[in-house]
Amino acid sequence: MLNTFDLILFGGTGDLSTRKLLPALFRQETVSSIDPESNIICVGTKDLSQADYIEIAKASLIKHFPAFEENKESWSRFKNRISYKRLDIKSDEDWRAFNSTDNERVTVFYLAIPPNLYEDISKKLKDHNLITPNSRIVVEKPIGTDKNSAAEINKHLSSGFKENQIYRIDHYLGKEAVQNLLALRFANTIFEQSWSIIQFVAIAGSAVFARLSERTTNVFAIKVGVAIWMLLCFAAYFVQTAGQFSASFAKSVPASV
Repeated sequence: MLNTFDLILFGGTGDLSTRKLLPALFRQETVSSIDPESNIICVGTKDLSQADYIEIAKASLIKHFPAFEENKESWSRFKNRISYKRLDIKSDEDWRAFNSTDNERVTVFYLAIPPNLYEDISKKLKDHNLITPNSRIVVEKPIGTDKNSAAEINKHLSSGFKENQIYRIDHYLGKEAVQNLLALRFANTIFEQSWSIIQFVAIAGSAVFARLSERTTNVFAIKVGVAIWMLLCFAAYFVQTAGQFSASFAKSVPASV
């Protein structure tokens, strides 16, 4: 079970929240991964009552969580931990009324909103003293449109949060590449025995990408770094394979008299 937390979901009425995040959170509820004291505070600009938002969440789960009808008990728990708050991001008055959560527990600010609002949110959180050592912030793709805009967003995030408090995620990172790898594997049996190294390179390449992303926002440098790493891995593998083939071939050739 996860530690007790408060999840503050900005963009709580948006497509990402209703189609992806709420079903994912509800899935964790069905397997009892969420602590009973944890809360999910959904924030939006629409003027909705608590009951209105619960109906939106329920409709979302009915549509996007196939086993919803078989998990009524989980739904009863889940809806009791959800609350809704209306907030105008630009309004200091709304922010002053935005109650902070228990400072002793982990508070996750999840920005399921367009990236052009990241700066405003991070600044308001800082200005209104809502950031604590137990705070975390999660930002969704795309993080800017180019190097300069990504650097600007990261600068504003870092002004209020330490690097180990910032989580940058991309649900579809490498989606097409993964599909291409699967096609390569099953359409070309010649690569079947080599698949373990391909898997290793793909996983290791993802780790290298993550580490480089922490150190620089230069997209070109990151791509070059990952490409060099993958080439070195494949080169090492093929050198090893060539050596094994040579040894096997030598054993198969009869010794000359």
